[in-house]
Amino acid sequence: MGLISEIGEVCGLIKKAIRGDYDIHDKTLDLLHELGDICWYADRSMSIRNTTMSEVFMESTSIEEVQVYILKQVMPQEETIPSMCCALSLASSQAIGHGNETWFFNRRIRDVLINVILIAHHFGYSLTDVLMANVEKLSSRKNKGTIQGNGDNR
Repeated sequence: MGLISEIGEVCGLIKKAIRGDYDIHDKTLDLLHELGDICWYADRSMSIRNTTMSEVFMESTSIEEVQVYILKQVMPQEETIPSMCCALSLASSQAIGHGNETWFFNRRIRDVLINVILIAHHFGYSLTDVLMANVEKLSSRKNKGTIQGNGDNR
């Protein structure tokens, strides 16, 4: 459920920018944090199912290898941010709701991570940037004693 919730946060940021509430480039740090949260929940989901990044990406084992693979092999030429958000939502709901078939779960989590990388890349960030921003956010919360609680700005 956390994975889907975080994807909803990303979609909400994009929706509000499209609606004209703000320029999405003014919200890139918020976007990075939400993409990082998606990665955290994807990792937790993989751990629960005893699967690894290399199984999900079939032999790519490092963050850099995964990103190079996606940007060279998978990245669509005319993909829009809203369509990436839709693909992100669909893949996560299918991964969570599809029983115990590991191959299917791995493909859907792979799709989730592909779309995280594509969205980050669209805004000039790498997967490493996303993950580091999330680590910094969580470290700050831990230092302030606000690791648990509600709201993004704690």
